Amino acid sequence: MLVGTRVGLNIDDIDVAEQLVAELSAADAALDAAARSGYGLIDDATGHRQETAGRELRYLLVLLAARYGRAGHDGVITAAVACELNHLATVHHDRIVNEPEIAELAEPEPARWANWVAILTGDFLFTAAARLANGLGIEAVELQARTAARLVTGQLREELEPTPDDDPVTHYLSVVADKTGALTATCAGLGALAGGSDRQVIDAMLRFGEEIGVAHRIAEELARLSDSDQPDTTALADDALAARYLRRVAAGQPATIELARQHGVDALVVEDLTAQVARAQETLRHTPDTPAKKMLGELCECLLAPAGAR
Repeated sequence: MLVGTRVGLNIDDIDVAEQLVAELSAADAALDAAARSGYGLIDDATGHRQETAGRELRYLLVLLAARYGRAGHDGVITAAVACELNHLATVHHDRIVNEPEIAELAEPEPARWANWVAILTGDFLFTAAARLANGLGIEAVELQARTAARLVTGQLREELEPTPDDDPVTHYLSVVADKTGALTATCAGLGALAGGSDRQVIDAMLRFGEEIGVAHRIAEELARLSDSDQPDTTALADDALAARYLRRVAAGQPATIELARQHGVDALVVEDLTAQVARAQETLRHTPDTPAKKMLGELCECLLAPAGAR
């Protein structure tokens, strides 16, 4: 049964699959409630959420990691919602640099208030996540705090270009580890914690979550590079991995899909994705043999699909 409709995760056990579908739905409902402040402008802003593969991956990391321990425990849904609130907070903070987008949410207020909407909405969501983490115990609170610090650091570093002494690809991967990997690490770690797993499993899930989160980000970029519907002249984002590779071999030229293919950058991105997934699989290999381990392994395989690298 297809559970992860966006990440492509199939679960053979129908009972488990139906439980996961119900838990995904419960997490979404709880998220809607947790993200509401009772103040119109903030609620309008937090209501602008899209269903994405990233959101589905984050939920699944929590729910599957929890299955090393007590699946279906109430704290597991709380953990999933807390993690997603952290992500939503970073989305709103990111909009600070996208004045037109946040200005639409602030209408009919003057556009000059737009950044305040983004900042305060993001702060509200971080606070909501912290409040939920508090109900899960002191370790969850500490993990929430470390995650928020890394997310904010990653956002800051993303806006700063690498120095002349920095390798652009290495810089990219380290920023992704802070922005994406830190959050997915928390998803898997907090899921294991909420499920009552032992210390060894929680630590392994923290490592696995970060590794698969970075892999997911690379897979998303690879999917764009491989999209046959994208014109060859499509420009790559300045902070894309492929654009960073092009700076090595075609500095000063416009970063496009066509140029990336000409220089074999797509193959390099496939190599990075394959290596990153292999690291996640190796971490998973040292966890107890459970149905959760099998499903997380299949989640790794799903990320390799865009690369044709199964």
